[in-house]
Amino acid sequence: MAKSDETYRTLREDARALLDAAVHAVRADRAVERALTLEETTLVARGVKGERAVVELDRVDRVFVVGAGKAVAPMARVVERLLGERIAEGVVVAKEGFAKPLTRVAIREASHPTPDERGAAAAREVERITEAAGENDLLVVLLTGGASALLPAPSEGATLEQKRALTEALQKSGADIRELNAVRKSLSRLKGGGLATIAAPARVLSLVVSDVVGDPIDVIGSGLTAPETSNGKDALAVLKKYALLDKLPESLRATLEHTQESERADARVDNVIVANNRLALAAMAKEAERLGYETSIQNVPLEGEAKEAARAFIKEAARESKGTYCRIAGGETTVTIRGGGVGGRATEFCLGASATISALDGALLFCAGTDGDDGSSGAAGATTDALTLTRAAREGMDWRASLENNDSASFFRALGDLIVTGATGTNVADVAAFLQRDDAD
Repeated sequence: MAKSDETYRTLREDARALLDAAVHAVRADRAVERALTLEETTLVARGVKGERAVVELDRVDRVFVVGAGKAVAPMARVVERLLGERIAEGVVVAKEGFAKPLTRVAIREASHPTPDERGAAAAREVERITEAAGENDLLVVLLTGGASALLPAPSEGATLEQKRALTEALQKSGADIRELNAVRKSLSRLKGGGLATIAAPARVLSLVVSDVVGDPIDVIGSGLTAPETSNGKDALAVLKKYALLDKLPESLRATLEHTQESERADARVDNVIVANNRLALAAMAKEAERLGYETSIQNVPLEGEAKEAARAFIKEAARESKGTYCRIAGGETTVTIRGGGVGGRATEFCLGASATISALDGALLFCAGTDGDDGSSGAAGATTDALTLTRAAREGMDWRASLENNDSASFFRALGDLIVTGATGTNVADVAAFLQRDDAD
């Protein structure tokens, strides 16, 4: 017997409860509050992966604070409360609309995901403050997803307009975050460990909300404080993969061809992950179990083309489904832009799986960006269930045409199935869940 409308209402409510649990667990302000403690003059930072850093503030002359990302404002507010007048100066950069008032740290807004002149100006401020830090000073760096685009600092031979065009071309081609950042950091003064190099010999404490599965420090924020080197050859390989090498301006090509692995200054850096995708997934699993679902977390991250990743996820979940079941996964997929529609990774993920899930009675899929900001959708993500395509057909909507036009958000908006949260105060990539109920009708 087909499940009732009540079953699907319950599934949608449960999906939202799972997302709320995930976001609550990884909110940037709560993450910093958990990670950072001050006992008299001893500052201790503890990360979710066992990292521990200790700074004796009575041996520190000055404290500077810099940072960038969608959720950097709430992180900076916690640091301000903790360190107060010890902060000599600071500046952080947030996505336009994501800034919140601060007291001792200046906050700037810039464009994301496409860099703009405001970001370039803010990057120069960050660079100035970082350069001012001396051997007996502490530089606190706050990083969340979005930092790469918000801190554009073109290296010699590159312009902001060239980097902007290159970023847009890579995004439209479906490049993933690692590939995108390989190019960005090879054309930047700050990325690829550049910020840490400028800070040397000051002590650097970097608090990171990771938006990359696996938490590679050299990828998050393009590795501003990573003990890594930039490599132009890697960037050229990415551009070749997406057939962009021949379109590259000669000045950029020359810069990349002459950018070899270079030794970084001996910076004293502690990188501490304060929140990540796995923490969000664990919170979702706990909530799903509370709601009565038999629950599993997928070990393999969601990646690759969104619609293809979604179909694989649903098929695997359906194989394991029995009774009231929930399968949870996280990651960051990509979307190759072929049309002119409105959408993002999460909404395209859901639309791509709609035909597959239509055969599964009593089942629902949701996918959402933990930052509440999925591409151009104006939403965090969407839900799709076994009745979605039937409802769409009644409205005369062609899901295949919407998918081909990358118009997933418009499709789900018309059905009332977008998930809208607004800015969440965090960013740990995307989360998704397959939910199926065997409630008696």
